[in-house]
Amino acid sequence: MLNHIFVKITYFCLALLYLAGCNLNSNQKEYHEDGTITIGVAWPQGRGLFVEGAKLAVKEANKSGGVLGQKIELIIDEREEAVFKILETTSILTAGDSIKEYTRTVARDFSNHSSQVVAVTGHSFSELAFSASLIYQQSNMLFITPNATNVILTTMNFNNLYRMLPTNVVLGNQLARFAHQNKYENVVIYNESSDYALELSKAFSQAASEKYEIKVASQRSFFTSTPQRELTTYAMNTRELQNKNSVDAIFLFTSTSMAERIIKEFRGRGIKDIPFIGGEGLDSIVFWDNIKKWQEESKLFANVAVPTMFDYRLPENSVFAKKFRNEFGQPPDRLAAIEYDTINILLKTIQKIGTSESSKIADEIRFMNACQGLTGPISFQENGDIKDKDYMIKWLRPEGFTFQTLDNKPVKQSRPVGISQCENHDRENDSVVN
Repeated sequence: MLNHIFVKITYFCLALLYLAGCNLNSNQKEYHEDGTITIGVAWPQGRGLFVEGAKLAVKEANKSGGVLGQKIELIIDEREEAVFKILETTSILTAGDSIKEYTRTVARDFSNHSSQVVAVTGHSFSELAFSASLIYQQSNMLFITPNATNVILTTMNFNNLYRMLPTNVVLGNQLARFAHQNKYENVVIYNESSDYALELSKAFSQAASEKYEIKVASQRSFFTSTPQRELTTYAMNTRELQNKNSVDAIFLFTSTSMAERIIKEFRGRGIKDIPFIGGEGLDSIVFWDNIKKWQEESKLFANVAVPTMFDYRLPENSVFAKKFRNEFGQPPDRLAAIEYDTINILLKTIQKIGTSESSKIADEIRFMNACQGLTGPISFQENGDIKDKDYMIKWLRPEGFTFQTLDNKPVKQSRPVGISQCENHDRENDSVVN
């Protein structure tokens, strides 16, 4: 916990020092229309389908004539692939500040690009998004992060920063509500020693115990480098709790690779039936493919549920899913849906205000009416946090994936009557991408 507090204080102090030592408008370029609307995407291709979601949104918009008579262009920067590689063997906390220099370099290059970049999306991890946000604020550039969820990101009240997912505190409370609806009375928590996982586990455990009187029978924190024998110890301790009927669910607030290790170890040690509930980061193509393959080979059932914002089976998402499959040869994931929504919000706002000037887009998005995206209704709070979004729960069942609400009801068509779509064009009448 002290480590968690230290990280937050460090971020805050760095931000104050950074902002105090520079003129916030020193890097701002004079705005000019140049016939192209350029959007930066800070994401390595192959890390989910985020980039593909951006490409499809732009292709559709350009096919429909662009926006304000201008063509939309993406500049995709993949240099944060190096960060993903580093974090395969260590955590952000132990990797140190050096990995953030990749992000700072990307942000500076977007801010100083020869093409006038009107907005940037991307930067997967909260710590990286925070570092980038300081530079974008200095450059007066709009920045929308897809899945950075640490609370601290929006505490600076930057006027051009938005996030597409609720904070860890919101998710922790929603998972506690889900546990209550499932009548879980005793749970165990396994979380990595990262700022993300510590923040999420704290929010969940507090809400579970204080709001719903759910007992946390055991909680363990660990680093990515935890040896296998330690996971075996955790498994044996959990099996002992299971034998005493003292555990109804296992919550995993970890990376996908660590979640895989825990699930395989626990199931292999005879811990059956008890469900694993993860954070939203586990809704990953690689994670699901690896778990399904392991199930087939081991003949064991993983029984995993994770929160997600995207259900590809919903009728209102079927056109997008079909077009995405036609374009890229595979179904879309949550990252594709989030980025598709992000690009379309940008383009719809530009069309509405009649300019692609970054600061004006940022001001308009802050007070926009809710529109319906693939991930549900989208609008923002004054500090840049997204408003009033409930996760769905995605279960991996023997028969495949099922989706339910936090209250254990089937997920049905969710488009509210009278709310506009977030796209600037009619997606349903544009059913084939050539």
